[in-house]
Amino acid sequence: MKKLLLLIFCLALVGHANAQKNTKAAEKPVAAAETSAPAEASTLTAAKLTSEDLMVLLNSSGKFLMKYDLVFSGKEPGSMEIIMEEYNGRDSVKTIFGGFGIGGLRKDDGSMKSLLVGIDRTSDTTATALVRLGGEGAGCRLALKRILATQPPLYGVRPFTIGEIKTGEKIPVLLYASYFVDPESAKTDRPYLRFCGSSEVDREMTDELFDLCPHYYIVSVRFR
Repeated sequence: MKKLLLLIFCLALVGHANAQKNTKAAEKPVAAAETSAPAEASTLTAAKLTSEDLMVLLNSSGKFLMKYDLVFSGKEPGSMEIIMEEYNGRDSVKTIFGGFGIGGLRKDDGSMKSLLVGIDRTSDTTATALVRLGGEGAGCRLALKRILATQPPLYGVRPFTIGEIKTGEKIPVLLYASYFVDPESAKTDRPYLRFCGSSEVDREMTDELFDLCPHYYIVSVRFR
């Protein structure tokens, strides 16, 4: 009987000790490092440049370039004429370049050449319009006008929506226009310039840019 009581007493002591041990283990705080995933490292690596990246860089330095693919149905024209016009407002137009023709619209392999039209800002007051078809082309110097006395001349580019073309018609391909004074700011003592609107302009010149911009150039071609 004494042995049985002693055994029961020993078992009770062991159970009490285990209970205290489990309670302390449950109360022990868990370190944050044991529960959260390691943070990802910040990195900076070189990436491959795209043609869009290059265009952004060129545009920021006053250089713009547009490319058009030529596709003719039926009889192909034999040459392309380049025309450049200066506008001081919609109703005042003067041809500053015309009559220059480029022949040979096909490459040696029989494929059509691509038409390239660009603007190169050469100084604060001048730019050059460039048109190339294959290995031939021509350029024309453009005089830029200051719209606000407090700012140098600011100009922007818009391509024309072209679509179907016909031999003999004048086809506008590029608009190079001055910024315009914001109409609301013009009523204050701090006017500022803007150049916004649609990303392309139509051949019928219905876009508001043709009315808002006080000075602009239009580059056109004509296939003969």
